[in-house]
Amino acid sequence: MKRSIFILVWIVLAILASGFALAAAELPGELNNILRPYPGARVIHTMSMRFSTMATIEVSDEAQSVLEFYRKELSEKGWDISVETGQENQPSIFARKGASALVMDTRTDNTGKTLVNFTFTGQ
Repeated sequence: MKRSIFILVWIVLAILASGFALAAAELPGELNNILRPYPGARVIHTMSMRFSTMATIEVSDEAQSVLEFYRKELSEKGWDISVETGQENQPSIFARKGASALVMDTRTDNTGKTLVNFTFTGQ
């Protein structure tokens, strides 16, 4: 019985630790070189491929605040924001710098958190 409890405790700790590691993760690949993390953001999904990198972060702030933060961040780093679309609570931007492109779209989930999807293509 004690051994079963011991194993169960280790499994729970491993699950909690893996969730913490994901939450503390930086943006993957080239996104980490382009963007600062949004204050208080939690990375919830990442994927890297040969010429593209994708990530999703979760934040407590409204989508428009997140958009303003990244618009300023990208402009300061020389990115040309060529398109801004979306409704007030789901803004999106498309930015280019040389042969690279970055798409950022947002949405609000059913808990009121803002989810931000980044897709970077280029080299």
